[in-house]
Amino acid sequence: MALTLTLLTASAARTEKCEWCVQGNPAATVAALALGKLEPAEMLKSVRKQGICVRILDSGRRAPPGTFLWSTIEQPSGKLSDITKIPGLMGKTLCADELPIAKGCPTIVLASDGMKTTLVHEFLHVKQIAKDQAWCPLSKKTWETGKTSPEEQRVFLNREWDVHRWLLENLDALRPNIDDKIGIVSNTMDQARMRASFDADAAQYVEKMKLNEKLNGYVNEYTELLKASRAAARAGAGGATGAGGPKPSASPSPKPSPGALTEARTNDLAKPSLLHPNAKPAR
Repeated sequence: MALTLTLLTASAARTEKCEWCVQGNPAATVAALALGKLEPAEMLKSVRKQGICVRILDSGRRAPPGTFLWSTIEQPSGKLSDITKIPGLMGKTLCADELPIAKGCPTIVLASDGMKTTLVHEFLHVKQIAKDQAWCPLSKKTWETGKTSPEEQRVFLNREWDVHRWLLENLDALRPNIDDKIGIVSNTMDQARMRASFDADAAQYVEKMKLNEKLNGYVNEYTELLKASRAAARAGAGGATGAGGPKPSASPSPKPSPGALTEARTNDLAKPSLLHPNAKPAR
């Protein structure tokens, strides 16, 4: 595997020389923005029409009322625990034939309780893979051995950083729910922390984009929505289903608490195993 030829430094991953990056890729950007503007059911249809398989798997996690659930759009066809025991995983992109569940086609796995923008996130990984000769061999090797070297961990980190920055910088165009907003901002901050040992620019990016302020603002927005929802319920408005209450949307929000919004997506992010669902640091 020509891994050394495709391993890019953090700075190289953000330049014109990055062939696999979605940032700065007009075609990938147009396709992902178009996808993000669709209703969830149409998002699934659109991705599948492009030859990408999508499987929704039951996470087994309890989801509070009002939370967007992929399982309300399509019945789960299996259990997430069948492919990984990692807690909090919301989505995964698999190369064709990487696992039995991905037989014959590149496959996006969505957790039943994943955010709406999780599908956009994984779609962007598919776009990366199409131009990245290192990804599939390395990912398949990781599934087989369960080990990754520091250099291989950086491969996964660089791909995630590219996608997280794209999502953050295009967030408003994706019709995000409040849980999408909190999840994307908090995950980007976590990714920056994971890069601290080799990418000084990551912390500067967090400051430049004022992510702490954005996260606090979104949490406050969520809190106000939650207060309004509870007040309506107490007043007998019937919540989201009552005749006089708020009408349900195709992508209901918010989630029950700021902690619940981020915990599942950031749980144990300092562990290299979350760079790939089967990865453990090489010893």
